[in-house]
Amino acid sequence: MWESSSSAPRDPIVQGRRFEGVANDQGRKMTMERAGKLEVGLRREPAPEEQEIIRKREEVAGLRERVADLELEWTALQAELDAFERIYLSGVGRLYSELDQIEAEILALFAQQSPKDPGLRERATAARDHAFETRSAVEEATQGPDRELPSAELKQLFREIAKRVHPDLAVDEEDRQRREELMRDANLAYAACDRDRLLAILGRIENEWPPVHGEGPGAELIRLIRQIPQLNDRIKTIERFLADARQTDLFQLMEAARDAETAGRDLLAEMNRDIGQRIRNARERLARARHGVK
Repeated sequence: MWESSSSAPRDPIVQGRRFEGVANDQGRKMTMERAGKLEVGLRREPAPEEQEIIRKREEVAGLRERVADLELEWTALQAELDAFERIYLSGVGRLYSELDQIEAEILALFAQQSPKDPGLRERATAARDHAFETRSAVEEATQGPDRELPSAELKQLFREIAKRVHPDLAVDEEDRQRREELMRDANLAYAACDRDRLLAILGRIENEWPPVHGEGPGAELIRLIRQIPQLNDRIKTIERFLADARQTDLFQLMEAARDAETAGRDLLAEMNRDIGQRIRNARERLARARHGVK
């Protein structure tokens, strides 16, 4: 017969180590519980004002991004329309100017041949004025070298500047004037595709901007709240500018030229050929008018 384990003698060293292990485990558990309670105590919920500031910061940040995107879109569209207009006027526009001049000469001859016809005289005068306006518009728009379109890097630089210093973010009149000055410089630099100038403006912003007005969460919250309607108004304004620009004849023609190019056609070249034929026909009519034949 063997003795049961309950009646076996116990080694005091083993028992001591066992009790020591249990004590250590309990100590670690208590330490972790205390640390957890301390962390919960330190991780307090933001005050209502702080929560509102966080929400307004996020809202303003989103609106700034939208304004910057729209400013870039509007500026890019203006550059595209300007470049297309120069191409159009240098080709089709010059031909139209020539056609208008011939038509004005024809009407002037008819008016001379029929001096008692006031309606014909008025038409001749209107045709002469129209021909002058067409020629002036072509000469004005095609003077100087062709402008290059802004690169992706220039677009990104301009967008960053617009996002940081747009005048609608101003906190007072002095602040607005400084922002307007910087945005004017940025617009000019972007239109001229002047990368160095845009970088200089951005460097100036990083060194000097933004001015600090007021301190504490209350002042910041007021600034954020005031910026929101200003930014929303600017978004609506630019969206209206874009919508109006896309309703113009020039934009519609530019889009038609792009669609034709996608289909493998050159719309402006087709227009040039059509107007060229009209010019030849008008010259024949002018020759007959000079011989007194209408």
